[in-house]
Amino acid sequence: EVERPDGKNFVHLPKVKGEIVFSDVSFTYPNAPLESLRDINFRIKPGEKVGIIGRTGSGKSTILRLMMNLYNANEGSILLDGIELRQLDPVDFRKYMGYIPQNLMLFSGTLRENILMGHPEASNERLAEICNLTTISDFARRHPMGLDLPVGELGSALSGGQRQTVAIARSLLKKPDIILMDEPTSELDNRTEEVILRSMKEELKDKTVVVVTHKFSMLDIEDRLIVMDYGRIVADGPKEQVLEQLKRRAVKGAK
Repeated sequence: EVERPDGKNFVHLPKVKGEIVFSDVSFTYPNAPLESLRDINFRIKPGEKVGIIGRTGSGKSTILRLMMNLYNANEGSILLDGIELRQLDPVDFRKYMGYIPQNLMLFSGTLRENILMGHPEASNERLAEICNLTTISDFARRHPMGLDLPVGELGSALSGGQRQTVAIARSLLKKPDIILMDEPTSELDNRTEEVILRSMKEELKDKTVVVVTHKFSMLDIEDRLIVMDYGRIVADGPKEQVLEQLKRRAVKGAK
């Protein structure tokens, strides 16, 4: 359950369009000697599908953490639908925002409980739909306990790829308006990834989507690319245009 800090008045958002704006954002992690982000500027339109690419340590995941309001920018502002993130009601914020991490830590319960975490009121129909979409139903059917199979401590009974499908399912279950993904398919085999991406295209059709990825296959669901290098944006534009620049080595930083 999301808690509101005492003594602070927040802006309530009855619904969101899904516009995200970074304006002159710079950020340094606490006690870190170097900046992680410097002078970041972009506007993501409602419903836009954006990929963030670049070499390891270039600041890609840090952008997602700031979008998730896990940290405050040291300089500049981050706006959701024109409202500074830190002014938004945390309850509203978590309701509208879905996050798919690269490494999801599961708790020692059943597969079903882990998928429904935070959304126990989801209908059986919606649960079945999401399990089919994410291929969870494939491995659940092969187990005598189905969705009630114990996942073990920290999900140790599942493979890394299976844990990633749980992360995707948990996030999509609540139908968020904005989805942030950090290397969401890094441990999936090619066939499973292809099935999930094909299904996700329809599920994410009207959503704002931001994906950090190293995998070329993930670019299939995006129509815009931002390239990061050493904490700065070095390219930003339509996917095909940026890929052409990378091919001509007109942009450094992405691999």
